[in-house]
Amino acid sequence: MLGAAAKIIALLSVCALLGLAIVFPLWKFATSAPQAYTAAVLALMAAAAAVVCARRIKSAGIRKFLKGLLRIAVILCGAAAAIALVIAGKRIAAIPVAAAAVVLYGIISFGGGKTGKKTGKMTAITIIAAASAGFPLFGDAAGFPSADEMFRFVTTGEMIRIMNAKYTAPNPKADEETKSRMKAENEVFQKYEKKREKAERAQRRNENPALEFYLYKIKKSDVEKGKGFTQLAASLDQRQGTLATVNGIECSDDISEGMDLVLPVSQGLFVPFEPRNELEILIAQELSTQPQEGSVNVDINGRKYKFFPGKSFSGTAVAFFHDKGMQLPLSRKVLTSPFGYRTSPISGEWKFHAGIDLAAPVGTDVMACKGGTVAGIGQMNSVYGNFITIDHGGGKTSVYAHLSKMSVGKGDKVTRGQKIGEVGTTGMSTGPHLHFEIRENGNPSDPGKFIK
Repeated sequence: MLGAAAKIIALLSVCALLGLAIVFPLWKFATSAPQAYTAAVLALMAAAAAVVCARRIKSAGIRKFLKGLLRIAVILCGAAAAIALVIAGKRIAAIPVAAAAVVLYGIISFGGGKTGKKTGKMTAITIIAAASAGFPLFGDAAGFPSADEMFRFVTTGEMIRIMNAKYTAPNPKADEETKSRMKAENEVFQKYEKKREKAERAQRRNENPALEFYLYKIKKSDVEKGKGFTQLAASLDQRQGTLATVNGIECSDDISEGMDLVLPVSQGLFVPFEPRNELEILIAQELSTQPQEGSVNVDINGRKYKFFPGKSFSGTAVAFFHDKGMQLPLSRKVLTSPFGYRTSPISGEWKFHAGIDLAAPVGTDVMACKGGTVAGIGQMNSVYGNFITIDHGGGKTSVYAHLSKMSVGKGDKVTRGQKIGEVGTTGMSTGPHLHFEIRENGNPSDPGKFIK
């Protein structure tokens, strides 16, 4: 009876081991390193169990067959685990996995007799214990994320929407349906306020931050009559730095009616792993030298942040955030054609001019008017010639055309005043100049409104 059970267990263990050895490389690249390491540990534990059970089988033929299967399985699993971990940059973690596989292979190949059985059992038990303890022992050394470095994933669909930026007293003359709706909206807002208060108390006690998020759509009343970001943040009980960084807002002027705002319950700074605008670059640089203890990794709608609880804008960040202006892209220039309708110097027709033309010698440095990400590069376009498009966030982009040389590439992060190219006369041009555009949500706007 025992022999039959051992035979079944051994065969199942070998099958499980072979399956893990084959699936392992795919699993490694589809999941995280800790899961991959765990898979390797489980596979080797299965092999150890198979070694112990195989020695209980009396049939020499079956034992020989199992030995052959186990050798193949251990080689496959050990090699796949070690190679995958090395490719992933987890070289130290590959050492115990490979060592366990080598020990198991030796037991399978050379173990025999009473001494061999005892050695096999003791070694198998040792490997099982070492493998069980392997993850916590080798995880940090291998560079695996510890528990506090794992990402908390959040999507808009999980967030509760609040309809008002403050408690709204119901109108006693309203109908019952309106009263009921207002009551429900107020209850959601009051629940949000209570969670904010609870989170503030927890942060004062240095407890782990509550990673809960609400959602609010900006109303016309939030941005009219001189109101803006500062007043809205106050009414929503949000620190300016928290509200700006979690929503990717570079400037206090970059909010508008209909925009959805993510509202974190816990306050602090959300620093993106891949900064997209000048403010995010500035904050990332400021916090790069700060202690990382207590920070939390969070993924919000697919964008990854490191959250620093309790942190606020520095004085530099505050000044930058409230600076609404852009700088001209040339230090030396002559305005030769303004924004708006004009007589085209090429065709002589009355046409709309989507930017401004700034005359300057060929080779004059062209600078980014504001920080952002290079969204596009064009070469020898029939109209614009060589041109660069920069995305500044908040729906604003800038275009620099007729360049003789481009110093940046698509996807590059640039800061205000950084050289991005040189003046030229490529494309549809009558002489050396820079054609400069500002677009809001894809629509041309007069650059004069934004240049300081």
